[in-house]
Amino acid sequence: MSLQEIVLRAKPATVLVVSEVATEVALDCGAGPRKVTPTPFRETGTGWFVDSNGWVVTNAHVVQPAHQPPTWLINQQAQKAIVAACVYEELARQGFAPGERPDIEDELRRTAMARAYASARVEAKPSIFILMANGFRLVAKIEKYSPPVSTQTGAGVMSGRDLALLSVEASEMPAFKLAESKNVKIGDPIHILGFPGWCSRTSSSTRRRRSRPRSRTAPSPASSRTCRINRSSRRTRRRRGETPAAPP
Repeated sequence: MSLQEIVLRAKPATVLVVSEVATEVALDCGAGPRKVTPTPFRETGTGWFVDSNGWVVTNAHVVQPAHQPPTWLINQQAQKAIVAACVYEELARQGFAPGERPDIEDELRRTAMARAYASARVEAKPSIFILMANGFRLVAKIEKYSPPVSTQTGAGVMSGRDLALLSVEASEMPAFKLAESKNVKIGDPIHILGFPGWCSRTSSSTRRRRSRPRSRTAPSPASSRTCRINRSSRRTRRRRGETPAAPP
């Protein structure tokens, strides 16, 4: 079977998995309580229909933010809301655009965080959905979950297979037939079809997009890559050494 035939047969069963955490933040910039809705956090990765009745397999780290929203994500959403409501609005009142006066913006940011961060309340609204190659979007639910492999050791540290089984309300879906592992040998060529580093450029989760999976040949399996819509990532925070405390 040629590579073109493989892609044509496999593409309909390959999906983009989107793990989204929308939040509503209650805060007070000094003028009274208000609610702010910052841009949702999104994690993306590749999944595959393994059964025509709507069963999808993906990596656990792709759906982990929606399955178990981490503390750093909640902190990040609180900070984004405070910056948008307390900092940017005050800059606008003073006649400045974000980035135009870094000195004033930094001072406003420090003041706003000191005033509003400790009392901020974050309500998380996680969800998972898949996008098919034909543009259809389906809400997904986690049925089985084995956590990502952990590099840490000790009591209470969970380390799993980094796999998640999702279900969608659909039938007669195109699906992959799982092969027998005993027939696979080291050195066999592997064709990988997925969504490496895919990011939606729209903030609207209801907008319909046509998603096209990519194909490449590799000597060994590769896990799905992920990307985030928000500009601040865990790696950025680690480089800066920021470890904000969780809002109560």
